[in-house]
Amino acid sequence: MKRRIRLGLLALVLIVALAFAAVGCASPPPGPKGATGSVGSQGVQGVQGEQGLVGPAGPQGESGQGGAIGATGATGATGSDGAVGTVGPRGLQGAAGIGTAGATGATGVTGATGATGSQGSDGVNAPVLGLVTKDSSWDIVDGQRGGFLLYNTSGPEFYYLVSVSGLASTTSYTLIYYFDPWPGAGGFAIAAGVTDASGNLFLVGEVDLNSSIPVEDDPNIADGGGKLWLVLSSDYREGQMTRWTPEGYLFEHNLISYTDTDLNP
Repeated sequence: MKRRIRLGLLALVLIVALAFAAVGCASPPPGPKGATGSVGSQGVQGVQGEQGLVGPAGPQGESGQGGAIGATGATGATGSDGAVGTVGPRGLQGAAGIGTAGATGATGVTGATGATGSQGSDGVNAPVLGLVTKDSSWDIVDGQRGGFLLYNTSGPEFYYLVSVSGLASTTSYTLIYYFDPWPGAGGFAIAAGVTDASGNLFLVGEVDLNSSIPVEDDPNIADGGGKLWLVLSSDYREGQMTRWTPEGYLFEHNLISYTDTDLNP
């Protein structure tokens, strides 16, 4: 601003000087020189413009609150000791062994004639029949279900000893002579019993079948015997099968033959 004022004054002085010069050229010779004028006072310095106000600073944003610390979970109670397991069921007693005849003793000294002894009972010939699981093609399936049957091949009564495992627990089963074809109406029941809680079954006894196995018109007689099955009692009524659930049965490993020696001719 000061610079602009000074430039303005210089310009004004120059203009005045030029004007006087011009006048001097046209007028007669100058008169005596006048006294020097006093120095003009310095021009007033222009007022400096006010500095612009600094805008107010924006308010500082508030700091976010810190999340609360999660509570510490309670310590779980100490688990109690498990109860002592119960003792498992006792295993079935093994079937009685079938003894063979002892060797003939040496000839003793001839003694006095004794009283006539009574006739001894007939011995029992006891072959073994496997009772097995079979698939839909009648092939034997190895597994946990199965057992065996001891029986006599001839006599006035049929002797049997059945020992099997892996069946349904506390369920009634029937040992039958099955006469082909379905539903086996020419056969008959031999014995029945209920499995224990572990699915084991043990049957022993004797029964007068009043029949040989196989009977004369059994179609399996050509193959040398008849079929013995262990089936669910609920699937067998009045001498024949009433329902077919083979996954619950045990079948013969092979055919058997029994001759009833006291049949009426």
